[in-house]
Amino acid sequence: MRVFLKILIFILGFLMIVFLGFYGYYNYRFNQNLNDKEFNEYMNEIQNTKNLTENFYEIYEKVNPKSLENNFFSSVTNGTECQCRNLARNIQPFVKSASLRNRFEHLTFEYFLTRKIEKMASQKQCLNQLAQNFNFVYGARGIENAAQYYFEKHLDNLSEQELETLVKMMRNPVLHNPKRKK
Repeated sequence: MRVFLKILIFILGFLMIVFLGFYGYYNYRFNQNLNDKEFNEYMNEIQNTKNLTENFYEIYEKVNPKSLENNFFSSVTNGTECQCRNLARNIQPFVKSASLRNRFEHLTFEYFLTRKIEKMASQKQCLNQLAQNFNFVYGARGIENAAQYYFEKHLDNLSEQELETLVKMMRNPVLHNPKRKK
């Protein structure tokens, strides 16, 4: 029994060292691939994005429960949305300095980018940035343009059902498109 316990402790220690080595390596690669000037400009843009209405946040929470209170880890364990992760996915292809070679490097870059964004911005700020720049198809980029295009109303004048349609379109713009032929 003692030999088994020693072997188990050795294996766990070895795995921990390997994990920390991989984590350190990919964190180092992330810092090499991310240009601080680009990142700071983007974070300023996120922090200065106009806030949406409280009604929008309430409907967003109704459609995507707990997505505005989660961080990356809790969103993974609960199976909910993390707005900072969605934002990291959207900006990752535009990071000019990143030289990522394979899918695993893309995923680790996304993880570290999400964690860095979460340190500097709230989930609501990330959602604001996503909604203001989301492609709602038919050339309607941003939630205000989408409200005008699909419902011919200003965002503040939308009904709850219309606002819910736009929130659902942020998940799948083609499926929930109100102008789509049924």
